Amino acid sequence: MNHVNQTPIFLDHQASTPLDPSVLAEMLPWLSEPANPHSNNVSGRRAAQAIEGARTRVAELIGVSPDELFFTSGATEAANITMNSFAAPGARIVTSSIEHACVLEPLRVRERETDVFYVPSDAFGIIDVESLADALEVPANLVCVMAVNNEIGTIQPIDEIGALCSYSNVPFFCDLTQAAGRVDVDLQRARVAMAALSSHKIYGPQGIGAFYVSKDLDVKLAPLGWGGGQENGLRAGTLPTALCVGFGAAADLARKQLEVDRSHVEKLATCFLASLRAEGLTFEINGSHTDRVPHNLNISIEGIDADALVASMNSVSISTGSACHSGALAPSHVLEAIGLDLVRQQEAVRIGFGRHNTPDEVVAAAGIIGDACRVQLAKKKSIILKVRQ
Repeated sequence: MNHVNQTPIFLDHQASTPLDPSVLAEMLPWLSEPANPHSNNVSGRRAAQAIEGARTRVAELIGVSPDELFFTSGATEAANITMNSFAAPGARIVTSSIEHACVLEPLRVRERETDVFYVPSDAFGIIDVESLADALEVPANLVCVMAVNNEIGTIQPIDEIGALCSYSNVPFFCDLTQAAGRVDVDLQRARVAMAALSSHKIYGPQGIGAFYVSKDLDVKLAPLGWGGGQENGLRAGTLPTALCVGFGAAADLARKQLEVDRSHVEKLATCFLASLRAEGLTFEINGSHTDRVPHNLNISIEGIDADALVASMNSVSISTGSACHSGALAPSHVLEAIGLDLVRQQEAVRIGFGRHNTPDEVVAAAGIIGDACRVQLAKKKSIILKVRQ
């Protein structure tokens, strides 16, 4: 079957998720409404009320109070506010070796003045809590550990990490981008002081995210920009009503459908793996086989150049890792951190299952991937034969 001119089967839900139709329906009235939610006229008050309703819905998804939640352009902005607020001369920040670039890059910029300690993960992509405890024997100003890894889908023990941070009296920042809507998140229980998430990872619109700041945090956070003092001074600029409303709708749906979505993608992942095995390919799953979200499957296919595989397919969308590093030539720091050799890193692809995928789609995708792999292996074999001749 020729899939070239058809809509690609989208299996890259860690990079972004499609806008849920019900979310779009709630956004539509506000896309043509000229209201400024910071104006005191009737239109502005209506918009402000809609935004506060959305704030409550997002807060409920992660188990926090609405007055502790602030809208940003996305998780990256929230992470940068946090890193810039805590990274300072003489400060010490403890993070993991498998964090997202939105945490690692701001810290690298400040490493000359800030002591940054990187806690290792084990071979399954789980943070070593004992190493974290050892690291906190030296006083620290901040701990940063994500809840779910974006490349390999491993679930981190954030309740245990939060208890350790609380005992050590160190604020805990947690990147929830891949966890919200996929696993049960209760930041009060996990004793998280700050957290970040993005709407477009939970079937909401792109360009909007949230920053949770506990009311008990006694550190003054530094905004990245200044303007009208919106969002308690943390994020200047007029709030986009339609995006906030969409984020709230997506968060509400994600909370209510968490178990349904999880069960659905578990079946899809099982179906995909069985179909891929039927294609005769040899592959290994990267990261934990058990402590992971079923939405994310990272595999290394023996003998396959992952970048070439992804680029060769027009009818299936998968990735080679973090979308933020798309096109980068450097190996994945996550796969390197869990001890994979360079060859296996270069063979790794990430498949992300979602709410709207069907079993027929994942079976078809496995077949298309199998065909593309066989073409690549045949070309490689042809080249080897030519060289030997």
